[in-house]
Amino acid sequence: MRHFVSILFAAVTVSTLAQDLSNLPRDIFGGVKRLASATLLGTGPPSNLTARVESDLEAGVERLTDGNWDELVKGGVEEDVWMIVVHGPPTSDLNSRHLLEAQGNATRLARSAEKELEHVKWARVDYLTEAQLCTRWLISRPPFMLFASDQGRQLRFISPRQIRPDGETLFKLFESGNWANAPIWESQYASGGSREWMVELYIYLLKKWYDYTANIPNFVFLGASGMLGQGIISWLHRSNRTPPAPVIARDPYGQPISRAALEAAVRARSAARAEAEAKARGAPVEGEEKDH
Repeated sequence: MRHFVSILFAAVTVSTLAQDLSNLPRDIFGGVKRLASATLLGTGPPSNLTARVESDLEAGVERLTDGNWDELVKGGVEEDVWMIVVHGPPTSDLNSRHLLEAQGNATRLARSAEKELEHVKWARVDYLTEAQLCTRWLISRPPFMLFASDQGRQLRFISPRQIRPDGETLFKLFESGNWANAPIWESQYASGGSREWMVELYIYLLKKWYDYTANIPNFVFLGASGMLGQGIISWLHRSNRTPPAPVIARDPYGQPISRAALEAAVRARSAARAEAEAKARGAPVEGEEKDH
């Protein structure tokens, strides 16, 4: 019963953590599975799909996904420059919400400007749903601003901490062409790098894992997470010391007596008792001469 309570407590703790981190529906049985999907693979439903679509239409931005990146960016016009906001849930991530609002204000300024910004595209990527894109870009925590040019071959990342996230600043960044001063992302893990295959292998393995576990019932994840937590706790508290051999008896000086010596003493005591009983009955004792 004690182990069952410990397992249940560990599972509920993991589920509660999932609710706080991912802002997903607050059901215990679905929390663990959604946390694993969002953390390991990055997949999870947007907090409000209808509100997201309405916000994109109002701001005049494209919604980039794992499926349309090749078509819209890689297959687009070579001179196009994409200003992409990688965001978390706007309802719970204050920084993402501010950056999305700034991008929306920048697009309105661009539409009302006297001189049209040529080859400028505005787009958004949801960190929780677009696992492959965010993994290829090695983004571990949103929000981020990304400038993609040369059909996505040149990527420039800017954190909201590096630039003030407001609409006028973003608009002037494009209008002046200063966006091109940001360093191009050149890494061994980037597209075309010597270690790009490691990122692609990582994405492939996680996708396979998700494909095999997508149809597993939620209660299985609940039980498995609890047992895993209990096993880890037991392993951390294990003892490597070999228990001492049990002490059978000790002599008057406190020293342990060997089993052979103990058995000899028992036999001697038994013989002495038998001799005493024989004398009490008047029977001849072995080794004594009989009276004639």
